[in-house]
Amino acid sequence: VLKLRKKLANNHDVKVSVNDVIIRASSLALRDVPEVNGTYDLKSDTVKMQDSIDISIAVATPTGLITPIVPRTDTMGLSQITDKVKDLAGRAREGKLKP
Repeated sequence: VLKLRKKLANNHDVKVSVNDVIIRASSLALRDVPEVNGTYDLKSDTVKMQDSIDISIAVATPTGLITPIVPRTDTMGLSQITDKVKDLAGRAREGKLKP
C-alpha cells in the first residue's frame, strides 16, 4: 500500500491515504461478494441486500466522533474517494454535518 501511495504521488501527483485505499478495496470486495453487503432483520429472520455500497468513516471532532458516509464508493476511483473523504471530514470538523 505504501509503495502504491508513493507511485501515485510521484507519477500522477495524487496523494491518497492508507484509509482511502482501504475504503476502495473494501468497496470492491463488497461489490464482488454482494452477500456481505446486507443487513439482518431479526423480526423477519431475513437478510436485506443493499442496493449501493456506502462506507462510513470515523472523524474526530471537538464535540466527539462522527461517522459520515461516503456513498457509492464502488463507483469512485481513489482520487474521488480522497476528495470526498477530505470534504466530509472538513465539514464534520466544522460542525456542518448532522449526526
